Amino acid sequence: MAWDGYITNLMAGTPPFVEEAAICGSEAGKESVWAATPGGQLAGVTAAEIKAMMSLDRSPLFASGLHLSGNKCTVLRDNLHTEGDNTLDVKMRPTATDTNSYSLTIAKSGQSTNPPLTHSSVHHLMLSCIGLYCLLALIIVKGMKDIPGGKINIKASDMMQYLRKSGF
Repeated sequence: MAWDGYITNLMAGTPPFVEEAAICGSEAGKESVWAATPGGQLAGVTAAEIKAMMSLDRSPLFASGLHLSGNKCTVLRDNLHTEGDNTLDVKMRPTATDTNSYSLTIAKSGQSTNPPLTHSSVHHLMLSCIGLYCLLALIIVKGMKDIPGGKINIKASDMMQYLRKSGF
């Protein structure tokens, strides 16, 4: 599937308020960036960073933060594995080359599971996807300087809902 059009859609807005976006695959063992804003930092999101976002053990995210493309982020609100929300709001910290901080939202597509995921249900879900075209996408949206996180969350959530309705 070509994901570049989805990046274009995520970047749209009048006035513009999205700095960059990425869509990543989060299937275990196949974590990768599927599409990202050309020349943006989010193109450098690593498999290890995707695994950390998808982990069921959320305590390290709050204890030591999250990294995206090697940049440290502070977790503000974590509902990534909470059905009905499925978002993770973070603030990218300033770096030596960029003294600004940025709001980001990570949204998880994929079919809903009820009851909520546990370690055993994740294993069952993985087994049920064997032989099927089963995708879980992470939508990452980074706001421009001084754009509030709520606006970014809506953009990521809208794309997540669209992808879910499309079977992702």
